[in-house]
Amino acid sequence: MRVDFVVPDLHPRSGGPARNVPALAEALVAHGIDVSVHAIGETAVPPSTHVVYRLTRGRLPRRLGRSPELLANLLASTSDIVHAHCLWMRPLAYAARAARAHRAPLIISPRGMLAPWAIRRSRVKKALARLFIHPGALQEAAAWHATSVQEADDIRRLGFPQPVFVVPNGVTPDPDPAASAAYYRRLAPELAGRRVLLFYSRFHSKKRVMELLGEFQSAVARHPEWHLLLVGIEEEYSVAELRREAARLGVEGLVTVLDGLHAPKPYAVAELLALPTHDENFGQVVAESLVAGVPVITTTGTPWQSLNEHSAGRWVELTSFGRELDALMAKSMTDLRSAGRRGQEWARTAFAWPSVGGAMKEAYRSVLERWSKNPH
Repeated sequence: MRVDFVVPDLHPRSGGPARNVPALAEALVAHGIDVSVHAIGETAVPPSTHVVYRLTRGRLPRRLGRSPELLANLLASTSDIVHAHCLWMRPLAYAARAARAHRAPLIISPRGMLAPWAIRRSRVKKALARLFIHPGALQEAAAWHATSVQEADDIRRLGFPQPVFVVPNGVTPDPDPAASAAYYRRLAPELAGRRVLLFYSRFHSKKRVMELLGEFQSAVARHPEWHLLLVGIEEEYSVAELRREAARLGVEGLVTVLDGLHAPKPYAVAELLALPTHDENFGQVVAESLVAGVPVITTTGTPWQSLNEHSAGRWVELTSFGRELDALMAKSMTDLRSAGRRGQEWARTAFAWPSVGGAMKEAYRSVLERWSKNPH
């Protein structure tokens, strides 16, 4: 079986897909599938002797993902499946055109772009994208890939009739957590002797990072042994803006803000991860944190109700996030470590890349079988 992945780019600033798409490709190769990854840009890709990367030049305007070269590469390919990991950009149109040319099924992974909060933002631009950027592509999809049941529900709620299969993202454990911890302790010596609450995600309003500063200010007045570490990729907010907000709130001495673009993962210095987001299709940092043995508090806008079932943190309503965060910060280090161990035992099995690759391979087989009986 040969599969073409299509993703706008693999730059670390793009967040989860830049890591998950290459990792999924590797997992599929391990299951005997030939995978080519088509993307725009010259960003370095993970070393691989098996996955083929076809990186092309983009054209203006870059935010649309225009690349005639990417389209030419797809049309020259001989894939059995075209799997697009994108929405609202030209690469999805290229993927749909290649699928038609090869008479192959098109699978779309929306990667959170169909979540209610995401849909509400720039609704008119998204409607125009459906009409002019990738006309007909959403209707032509043979199937949708969701990374959680919640994301599958989002897809169905929008009225798409195609099958939706659920395969989560996998997690690659930190190969050297001691080195990662040493990196952050050198960069932020103020963490020494402190209990560390970690935020690790894009600095974006969707993630509610500004609101977290206010919630931490309230909680730390009762739990002064804690320190908030914000590590992320600058997007709507810069490192400087977040530092200014911490100063405005009077907690600058208890908050460290770092650019995480080229930094190791910071879980090794954390006792608790906070993700107070509006919504997530998966929430990669939650899975990564659990695999690292760090419990998590996040919102019901994410698909992580199993945190409560496994007593590995808390899955709470957004409106009660501050109160629940305060309750977790009141817990002893021993209690939180026990919660982290419970989460780690569950997550290391549930989100191992070999099992994720096997599940995706079976999903592909199902799509191809259905397609062979009723090709478009």
